[in-house]
Amino acid sequence: MDGIILILVLILMGGAIAFIGDRLGSKVGKKKLTLFGLRPKHTSTVVTIVTGILIVTATFGILTAVSQDVRTALFGMEKLKAQMVELQKEAKLSQEASDKAKASLAEKATEFAAVSEQVEKMNQRLAVVRQELQQAVAEKDQAVEALAASQGEVNRLQAQQQDLEEKIQELNRNKEKLEGNLEELQEIAAKLQTGIRVVREGAIVFQAGEVLASRSVDPLESQEQLRQELEAFLREANAQLLQRLNIDKDLGLLVISQREFDITIDEIRKADSPRILRVVAAGNTVYGEPVFGALQLYSNQLAFAKGTTLLQEEMQAIAEDSGANEGAIILFLKQVNALSVRQGVLPDPISGMVGSLPANQLYETAAKMSRLGGRVELSAVTIEDVHTAGPVRIELRVRAIK
Repeated sequence: MDGIILILVLILMGGAIAFIGDRLGSKVGKKKLTLFGLRPKHTSTVVTIVTGILIVTATFGILTAVSQDVRTALFGMEKLKAQMVELQKEAKLSQEASDKAKASLAEKATEFAAVSEQVEKMNQRLAVVRQELQQAVAEKDQAVEALAASQGEVNRLQAQQQDLEEKIQELNRNKEKLEGNLEELQEIAAKLQTGIRVVREGAIVFQAGEVLASRSVDPLESQEQLRQELEAFLREANAQLLQRLNIDKDLGLLVISQREFDITIDEIRKADSPRILRVVAAGNTVYGEPVFGALQLYSNQLAFAKGTTLLQEEMQAIAEDSGANEGAIILFLKQVNALSVRQGVLPDPISGMVGSLPANQLYETAAKMSRLGGRVELSAVTIEDVHTAGPVRIELRVRAIK
């Protein structure tokens, strides 16, 4: 933009100076002025030449005064040439440096690619190492769990060892107790043998399999508590047997082997719910003989809830014939007994029955059937919860069918 303005100024100044020179030349020619004794024609020529010189001088003067570039072009050309040569040398050096930098960059790029490949390999190896580390941590956790389990097993074995030591101590105490009671047992045996000789031909007082006593036991109790409770239970059963036989002496009539006693306690401890313990006669017992008993353990579950209808049957009631109706009711009760046994209620080993019905209820039900006559519906309904140990207590209900 500055160059255009400068050119315009020079054009205007050149035009103005030329116009002034022309005017001066014309005036000099018209007035026939002379300069330095020259003729007017020559004087006009001199004026024109001077005017041209002034134009050039003014042009260069203005350009030199106004533009640094003009001053540089007029007076600093050699310096510019020297600087240009220097700049060309520097440009060449820069180009060489650039070429070296490009070569170095290519080399670095190659090295970077190699390093990148190594980094990728290292990342892959790191992934493998991480996986191996995770596997090692998992194996460590499994080893810790196994160690904990082993420690638990060691603790359990130590506890079992302690229990066995307690059992040994208890057996030693029982041994001392048995040895202390040996004379008394020998005396009892002699008396019983005498009784056997007297009543060998007498009646059998307890049949094989007959239930002598029963009770519920809790497996959550400690071994010592179970031992004490079972010993008390057997002493009570022994007292009941003496009472049944009308023997007023404090004799050890009931005999249970120590091994069977210990095995029963272990089975109770292993159970996961309450159990029913029965003492049954191991064989037929004649009056005067010791009662050899056996221990039997059963689960004690709820067989029937209170209010459960065990059996419901339609039958023909015979009017005015209670005897025939009683026979039908007895057959019905046998079916109820068989159903209860199938449901897990323990029957009496001798009679096979799971319960009994009061005689007055039997007679009243038969009498009601006689009064109704015709088709009736007979139902057996539990009046309390029935468990495995029994007994089954029921109420007989009868109604007419229309």
